[in-house]
Amino acid sequence: MRRIYKLSPNQQMGIWDNTKVNYKFEISEDYAKLYVYYGRKKIGMIGASRVYSSTILSKDLKCQSDVDNLSDKHSSVLHTDWKGNVIPKVWSVYRSQILDEYHGRKIGKQMYLSLAKEIYRKNGSFIYISDKCSAVGSTSDMAMWVWRSLARELPSSGTCCAIVRQPKIRADK
Repeated sequence: MRRIYKLSPNQQMGIWDNTKVNYKFEISEDYAKLYVYYGRKKIGMIGASRVYSSTILSKDLKCQSDVDNLSDKHSSVLHTDWKGNVIPKVWSVYRSQILDEYHGRKIGKQMYLSLAKEIYRKNGSFIYISDKCSAVGSTSDMAMWVWRSLARELPSSGTCCAIVRQPKIRADK
């Protein structure tokens, strides 16, 4: 039985142009979604899903070598699956969007970090990957800028990032 958590109350992401940017999220064992609001206006969302077994990882990820590299360096991302295999916990962003007028303001990066923060709070350490890593996924050029920025800030291999402690977002600083 899949446990789905209700949409959270507003969480502050930060302040831009004297306006609070908040988010709400929902998370289950397999999926997480985060919705971003500029004041009361919904301006974006991001969703991620959990990638499960070593079989899936070895066949379906273009970035498998990056996942293996991070798993070797950060054992906290490993867990034992139901078959007794020790595998990395991997969450893949499958969708993200933000209204055009909010591009280039670093809200997108905070959106990715906020989702990682909530996944970490519920599930502990994990490897965060872009949709481009999956066999059929793609990642926009704008999103790749965000992934490159995250890779400079977090333990990373390629554009895959290890979330080994709770990420700090703008409101936390």
